[in-house]
Amino acid sequence: MTTEGETTQLRARLLVWWVIWAALLGGVVVIYFTLGRRSVPASGGITIIDVVGLVQLAASTTLRWLFFPRLGSDPQKALIAFIIGLAMAESCSFLGILLGSSYRDELFVLGALGIVQWMPLYARALYAPAAAGFRPAADR
Repeated sequence: MTTEGETTQLRARLLVWWVIWAALLGGVVVIYFTLGRRSVPASGGITIIDVVGLVQLAASTTLRWLFFPRLGSDPQKALIAFIIGLAMAESCSFLGILLGSSYRDELFVLGALGIVQWMPLYARALYAPAAAGFRPAADR
């Protein structure tokens, strides 16, 4: 049984995760629609900036799906990994918006999807883990 104070503290901690995530996603979208709509001269192919953006996105995805689940239930380590992963996905969008070639829009969309994959739906389990011990079959 949780008290009202514990519930308020849990909501505040979860709100931090959601505000960080929404601010970064919203910021990328706003920057794209203010700066990313300029015309770009057609280039002959993929540039080094495009490759760097894709590498950042791949690193963010690897962190999210391979390393993040192995952090256990320590919310401090998870928050640090969350911010690092978001920053790497966001860098893909920023490289596309600010320095990208003809693949600018694709890098923006991939970076935004990279940020969406970090949606903190799992954060509640970090702060309020499931009860350990014996549970009857009817409760599972």
